[in-house]
Amino acid sequence: MTTRELATVLAALRYWQRSLQKAGQPPVTEHFAEVTPLGVAEIDQLCERLNTPSENPLAFGAEKPLKIKRWLRAGEFDTASDRTVQDIYDRAGELLDKACSWDICGECVFEGEDGKFYVGSVEFHLGEADPDYVRGVQEESEAEG
Repeated sequence: MTTRELATVLAALRYWQRSLQKAGQPPVTEHFAEVTPLGVAEIDQLCERLNTPSENPLAFGAEKPLKIKRWLRAGEFDTASDRTVQDIYDRAGELLDKACSWDICGECVFEGEDGKFYVGSVEFHLGEADPDYVRGVQEESEAEG
């Protein structure tokens, strides 16, 4: 699940939870023709599980952080020693501790072990990279030799 998909799922779950809290019963939907929807407490538990680092390889502190298959652009990261998403977070923290600027990590783009491309933005949020953007970075890298 991408970061964007996870955010959408969590928002939908919280919206559903609020409607349960207000109305006391779930809204009518075809998704629950054969099963009972989760209750308020069960939604809390599910959201907690979805946010648990061990279930999200892009999360800070993940039990099994995503491994970097190859770097396209490294910014201020060390491609030899920064080999997982956790390494990136740790290095970004070190860089942030030494400066008062958001623009210290530089941009990084890498391919994860899952074959997807990821981009690190200046506030250092990792998310799946847009394919058109990755193509542009690859073309730039090839042109630079």
